[in-house]
Amino acid sequence: MADKERDPSKSPRRRREATFEALKMKVLLLEDWAKNGLPYQATYPRDQKALREWTGPNGTFATWKDPTIERSGEGGKYPDWGKRFLKAVDDLGKRGSERDAELRQAEADRDRYAAENRALRIQNADLIGQVDALERANRFLKGLASAREASRS
Repeated sequence: MADKERDPSKSPRRRREATFEALKMKVLLLEDWAKNGLPYQATYPRDQKALREWTGPNGTFATWKDPTIERSGEGGKYPDWGKRFLKAVDDLGKRGSERDAELRQAEADRDRYAAENRALRIQNADLIGQVDALERANRFLKGLASAREASRS
């Protein structure tokens, strides 16, 4: 027991400080992601239990077992940070929804442009056919006119 008391890294005060620091770093990172976008293939905790167990994108964040650490309401040890976490998760979810909506819109635009392109190609082919038919008719009529002139002379 004496060794544990002498080791400052194992003191209750140091553990509390380390836990708060881990909570703070996790929330700050999530807020940054909510503001600037989620890195490619990054995952993030979506609830408070997952936040406790999440070690971050590089696996360097500390975890904790006490569920009151990140609780945002009454009885939470750091309620302001708990509220910030919930807001960051909500913002990340909205950001993903906006990105998904933009992607769906881009796909709809692509499909619409492809349909318009097909319609224009069909219209062009039809017009080319009409021009060809008119040119053939013109050559035929010129041939008739030329034959008629030849027959008069």
